[in-house]
This record gives sequence, C-alpha cells and structure tokens, in this order.
Amino acid sequence: MNHLQADFLKRSIAVLENLAKRAETEKNLSPEFVRETFRALHTIKGTARTFGFSNSSKIAHELENLLSGNDLSKETLVKGFADLANSLAKADKSEAVKSSATSKKTTPIPLNFDHDFLEKFSEHEKKIIFNETAKGKKIYLVNVSFEMQSFAAEFKSLREKMSENGEIIAVFPYNQNGKIGFQICFAFAEAKQNLDKLLEKCSGEIIEQKPLSGNSLDEILAQIKTYAEELAEELNKQVEIEIFADKLPISAEKSGLIIEILTHLTRNALDHAFASEGKLQITAEPQKDGLILTVKDNGKGIDIEKLKNTAIKKKLISPDKILTTRELIDLIFIYDFSTAETLTEISGRGIGLNAVKKLAENAGGFVHVKSHRKSGTTFEVFLRYEK
Repeated sequence: MNHLQADFLKRSIAVLENLAKRAETEKNLSPEFVRETFRALHTIKGTARTFGFSNSSKIAHELENLLSGNDLSKETLVKGFADLANSLAKADKSEAVKSSATSKKTTPIPLNFDHDFLEKFSEHEKKIIFNETAKGKKIYLVNVSFEMQSFAAEFKSLREKMSENGEIIAVFPYNQNGKIGFQICFAFAEAKQNLDKLLEKCSGEIIEQKPLSGNSLDEILAQIKTYAEELAEELNKQVEIEIFADKLPISAEKSGLIIEILTHLTRNALDHAFASEGKLQITAEPQKDGLILTVKDNGKGIDIEKLKNTAIKKKLISPDKILTTRELIDLIFIYDFSTAETLTEISGRGIGLNAVKKLAENAGGFVHVKSHRKSGTTFEVFLRYEK
C-alpha cells in the first residue's frame, strides 16, 4: 500500500470518527450536518473506488442511501459511520493489488519512486514493483560483478538463491571495469542486513529504493486516468482520456485534495457528458500562488433549459424568474441539485459538484465552468497554496 492510499484511509477514518462524535452530541440531525455528511460520504465513496477499495465504496453508497431515508436515527447513523471506518481500517491490500493486476491500461497507483528509477522499467515490470510493495516488500537495486571464467555458474547460483527468498523484477547490464556486471532489481520482505547475508559471497553494492515523501502531478493524474478508463469501460462508453501535467512534486495533503476533486469531476463528466463516446482532457497547471485543475470534455454540454425546469420543479426559482446563462449554470453547484433521472452508485444525488466547490473554497480557491450545447463543458478549479 503506498502513502497516498494510507493517507486517504487515515484521513477518511478521522472524518468518520469526527462525524460520529458530532452526531452523538446533536439533539437533532441538523440540515447542515446532513449536508456535510453527504459531501464527506460522497468523497470517500469516489476516492475509495479510485484506489480500488470497492467494498468500502459500496458501504459508503449504502450509508448515503441510509442518510436519504425518512426514519434515520442517530444510533443507526453512528453505527454506519463505525461500519465504514472499520471497512477502511481493514481495507484489504489485495483489493488494490487485484485492481492493478487486472488493468489493461497504465500502472494504476502512483509508485512514489524517483522518476529516473522508474524509467528503467516496462509497464509490466512497474506493475510487479507495485504489487510487491503493496505486499510490504522493499525494493533494492543490487549491483553485482563476476569474473569471466566463473560468471555462468556464480550468476546461476545467485539467481536461484534470490528467487528462493524474494522476487527478481528485472536484470540490467552493468559496467564493472572489465568484469561482467549486472544490476538486479529485487523485491525483498526483510531488512537490508539480511539481504547482505544472502549475497555475502558476491562482490557488489545494495541500494534500497525508498519511495518519495510526496507525489508529483503527473503521477496523480496517471492515477485519475486509470480510474477514468475503468469507469468508462464499466459505463460501456468509448472515451479517449488525455492527461497533461509536469513532474512537480506535491505534498501528500495536496495530493489527496487533488485526487478527491478530480475524482468527482471525472465521474461527473463520464456519467453525464457522453452518450456513448467522446474525449476527456485532464490538466494540472501550476501557478505562482497555487494550481489550476481543468477537466474538459467534448460532450453534449449542459442543458440550460433542463437546468431551469429542474430548478423550478425544486422551487429554487419561480417560473417567471429571469436568470442569465451564468446564473443558471451555477445552479449545478447547489447541494442536492441534480438533473439526473435515475440514481446510481456513480452519481445522481447532486452532491459531487457541491463537494468540489466546498473543497476548492476550503483551499482558498474557486470553481469556474464553461459549457456550450453539443460542444462540451470545461471545469476549472483553482487551489491556492504556497509552494
């Protein structure tokens, strides 16, 4: 399990514990508390799905259904919070590993290693690295050299010994001043000193590859792309997904925020923008005082007339009220506002875009949307922070 997954689990459990405490102290479940709870659950549901924690995502969806009921009690809600927190706490590593192993796309979870290190490997080898680190193993680069006359037997013996005790991921030629040298990428569950003992008869160097403390923008967007590809396939839609971002390092806190926002926007686009096919572009562009996230589709655009009719039906505006196009589009950010005709596990509650707005505002930013019928919609989210 990488640090992004661990950070998500830790933060989500803390949110649920806080909501449970507040629910127990409230005489009645206030509308604001219910709205905040819905936003939290919707975010946890989508992000859990992104990371491959399908069981927790389903429990969050069931808890949303529970929260929508008319006979909800504080006791039932608190128990629901506890059930979801327990599911997250016990999140089986194999869920995420299984998701990565069966993906036909790109490496699904950011690996958090130095880019120069990762560029050595094929996509298949990257998946092996991910799977092995998810099992708790450490990754080592082992530089070994052999004399020409004894190379064949010694190298064969070394490979057999390493395979018995760990996983050989890749072997690269390595220049060793006239000797035959190799650099072996090796996944090993034990500490470096135990690997030293394993290789005690070999001359060489052992370098542990430690994950970076944060992620970079391109790795985060690669995670979102894989999630989007799998969701599009689930929805039976042919959607080309492009990502644009540089390798700017991002802290774990900001990484989590970016993933939550892009998960909501990506899910919204795939569920609503396309009938059957289209193109989705996801961009992260650093600014001097923050970051701009852009999610742009070439789909059917926002139906302004449908927005107005829904707003009238929900009694948000009167039938004779005259609003500008901008004012009508801004209705999509209202809590519980949705033009969807059916509710699914993916969307339909009118929570996701409201959650995006709140997340952006809490980060000192804002959300702007542009849309044209039959030519697509663009969401721009500005997040303010100091580098």
